[in-house]
Amino acid sequence: MTNVSHYPLILGPTIAGMIVPKVLIDGGTGLNIIFVDTLKKLGLDFTSLLTPTDIPFYGIVPGKAAMPLRQIMLPITFGNNNFRMEFIKFEVADFESSYHAIFG
Repeated sequence: MTNVSHYPLILGPTIAGMIVPKVLIDGGTGLNIIFVDTLKKLGLDFTSLLTPTDIPFYGIVPGKAAMPLRQIMLPITFGNNNFRMEFIKFEVADFESSYHAIFG
């Protein structure tokens, strides 16, 4: 394939015990984002897991900085039989996206 880096990589990892489709892998940033809607769909009582943050991020909402609500650390599993589990820190964003999460 030519220009492989120009195609988005979309996976369905297991986040906090539930398979989450439509997770974008964006190798160009170091920012991990999960959306409030996704956390609600996971059925987590996530309010106790949130930690404060005051660092905005850029390039997600066109033309302006976006301020995450908080941060959250969640267990992520990639793969089934030959799997890898990691704890990943996410910025929690409260806006619409066609993805459930974005891994940077």
